[in-house]
Amino acid sequence: MSLLASELTVSLTKSDGEPKRNKYLRFLASALGGSIPWVGPFLSAAASLHSEERQGDQSTLAEAVRQAQEAKLNQLLNDVASIAKRLEALEDSGTAARLEDDSYLSLASRAFRTWDRAESQEKRGLVVRVLTNAAATSLTSDDVLRLFVDWIDRYDEMHFAVIREVHKSRGTTRLSIWEALRGDLPKENSADADLYRLLIDELSQGRIIRQLRDTDFDGRFLKKPRGRKQTSHYLQSSFDDEKGYELTALGTQFIHYAMNDVVARVGA
Repeated sequence: MSLLASELTVSLTKSDGEPKRNKYLRFLASALGGSIPWVGPFLSAAASLHSEERQGDQSTLAEAVRQAQEAKLNQLLNDVASIAKRLEALEDSGTAARLEDDSYLSLASRAFRTWDRAESQEKRGLVVRVLTNAAATSLTSDDVLRLFVDWIDRYDEMHFAVIREVHKSRGTTRLSIWEALRGDLPKENSADADLYRLLIDELSQGRIIRQLRDTDFDGRFLKKPRGRKQTSHYLQSSFDDEKGYELTALGTQFIHYAMNDVVARVGA
């Protein structure tokens, strides 16, 4: 049986001084409060059964559901504790103030709802990094951070794998990305090719990646010179090997916040 709510709070916020303990109370409440609806009722039910011995119900559906919820709750608490541990290691007054900020707590509530809907540990790990870096760094606004949380909710692991490939090799092509992730090429009229083209389009429309563009000194994008019109009997391949891709500014910040450990101190 998992710990009761009061025990969980003491375990996560245990310290010799009240200020240090209180620092995490509102953050913990954002995870165990209204963000994830089933947590409260589950803890209440757990409390009523905490001192009782259950016999003969280990094979029931209700017990199976209870065990699944308990495992998920333990994972949630481990991730919350992981965030607190990383932030505690910074020992930064700016981080402490950030944990008390209503804007950050609102972001945390949004992020924990995404955590609850995530179907993989990888996506939950992205949420943990965003919340950790959002408290420890000040590289972007909370509006952008909320967008990052929405991206984690909206996209799946294949999207994030493509983002990593573009980050690793600026100018990489669709063909290079596919070969790095999947290997052998499918036919152009296959479902895999259609899905891959859709995935690239979604990341492009979401302003995470884009085709390589030249800019001037002020950052304005330059038009590409028109070359001689090429004639071909075929449409552009889903696995084109000519046009390179790069991360947008938003995509680059997403890498820092969601895919890296703490990258800088508050105010750095």
